[in-house]
Amino acid sequence: MSTKIQFIKDMEAAAFSENWEKFKTFFTNDMYYFVGNKTELHSLQAIVDYLIQFRSKELTIDNLEFLLAYEDEKTVVTELSVKAMRKADNKHIIYASTHLAAEACPTDPD
Repeated sequence: MSTKIQFIKDMEAAAFSENWEKFKTFFTNDMYYFVGNKTELHSLQAIVDYLIQFRSKELTIDNLEFLLAYEDEKTVVTELSVKAMRKADNKHIIYASTHLAAEACPTDPD
């Protein structure tokens, strides 16, 4: 497995376990974070605050499974299967989530 893909897996694991201090170490403070076509965030703390709110009010994520991964020199794309409980109706759902990280991974993560 490439170090870039492992980097993304480690970042996702930090978010999934709500280890926000570790999660922050994967990014620079001047990053942009887009969720679908409705949410755009511009700082590490804004991203953490958004994810905390999302997990407390929208979804309880039970499992993340990496299905596919692609990378080139500057980009990593992953597709995950997300198993969660939607808080609005307590319904268990499964959905695909695609993540694109461009210029987000260091050349040498060590």
